[in-house]
Amino acid sequence: MEDRPARSRTYVGMALRALPALLVALAALADGAGEPAVALYALLAAVPALAIAALGALGDVLDGDAVPRRQLQALLWVLALALAVCGAAVRGPAVRDADLPAFAGSALIACLVTLALEAAVAAAHTAVERPPRERRSATSEELREAA
Repeated sequence: MEDRPARSRTYVGMALRALPALLVALAALADGAGEPAVALYALLAAVPALAIAALGALGDVLDGDAVPRRQLQALLWVLALALAVCGAAVRGPAVRDADLPAFAGSALIACLVTLALEAAVAAAHTAVERPPRERRSATSEELREAA
């Protein structure tokens, strides 16, 4: 069986990490715009996406192949999932009320911060892992010839 090219695997992984963050950000924007029902549905849609990301990261940890960075990412995904589930559970019954419980907003903000931390960990790893572009510096002989 042929393996997929690395480029398509990278895009799928990136989409799996971006979708939950986009849905949670949409929930925060809807909350800020005074649309608690839209915020609830966006948060509910984020739960399965967060679960997929968390289970994927936990699978790596349980297989024993996970480096400490991946273990931290798994912890952050699970924390974001727990916050989204708790926030949606608190928000659900109160969605028609004028005031949402304070915990609903706090859980949403904490979920956004957790996802931002996970993105920062992933970005830092990518920046460290990617080799710098090879630059060819001119030798002193080439500089003399050019002058």
